[in-house]
Amino acid sequence: MKPEQQIIAIAEACKWTECEYVESLGLCKGKHKNSSAQYDSGHSKLPDYLNDLNAMHEAEQVLDYNQLRDMEDSVLFQFAVYPFHATASQRAQAFLRTLGLWKPTPTQQQ
Repeated sequence: MKPEQQIIAIAEACKWTECEYVESLGLCKGKHKNSSAQYDSGHSKLPDYLNDLNAMHEAEQVLDYNQLRDMEDSVLFQFAVYPFHATASQRAQAFLRTLGLWKPTPTQQQ
C-alpha cells in the first residue's frame, strides 16, 4: 500500500470520515468529531500514523484484546522485533493486517 492509502485506511478504522489524499497539499485530510485543527470545509489533517508513535497508540485503542494479541504476533512475524520496539510504520502495517485492511502493492509482501 502507498503511504497515503495506509494513513487513510487507519483513519477510517478510527472513525474518521470523508478521508482523502490532497496531492497539491501533500497531506491526507478528513473529518473527525474530536478534531480541532480545521482545514477547508471542516476537514482536518489526518494523524501521521506512519511516523508518529503517539498517533499509532491512539489508533490501537480501537482494537479489542484479541486483536491486540494478533497485532503483536504480526509485528513479531513480519519484522522480527518485539512489539514495544516496533516503529510507527511497522505498527501501522501490523494494525492494517490485523483488521484485514492491508493491500500490498506488487513490490510488497502479502
